[in-house]
Amino acid sequence: MFQSSGINFDKYEDIPVEASAPRGVAAPEPICSFAESRLDDLVKQNIELARYKTPTPVQKYSVPIVCSGQDLMACAQTGSGKTGGFLFPILSELFKTGLRPPMDPAVSGRRKAYPSVLILAPTRELASQIHEEARKFAYRSWVRPAVVYGGAEIGNQLRQIERGADLLTATPGRLVDLIERGRISLAG
Repeated sequence: MFQSSGINFDKYEDIPVEASAPRGVAAPEPICSFAESRLDDLVKQNIELARYKTPTPVQKYSVPIVCSGQDLMACAQTGSGKTGGFLFPILSELFKTGLRPPMDPAVSGRRKAYPSVLILAPTRELASQIHEEARKFAYRSWVRPAVVYGGAEIGNQLRQIERGADLLTATPGRLVDLIERGRISLAG
């Protein structure tokens, strides 16, 4: 018999959550459903397609915090929904604000990526996981998620970012490498 290390949905409401905000700023009220959130309709549709029924405890608090433009630091176990907690509001904001200017031709005719969003991950495994979630929830949109990390063939990653990298997930080392090569810019 296998044991799940993820969240125990039977004990959902018993999970303690603490939200604090800077002095003089109130933390937004938690959401009870994705439908009542301020998320863009396409994000809500993709959440439904993924068969997510109810926000996890971390998402109940993190979605309204990130949607309100406040900073978020969350600590929760594996499988608790942390990635969705920050990714849903980020994608929602991208969908609402629209496209940034197109990529410019760079050195020797190559295209340089100018991501609108950068998510740094400490390991390639986590970067890949975040990227897969970004692809799932950017479905049927103009947002092109991309991922770059060390320890993998760089050619495929270069071709991927040339096709577009609106939301880039990266490990620090590979990100610095591609910035130094003139293939990614954080300007703008």
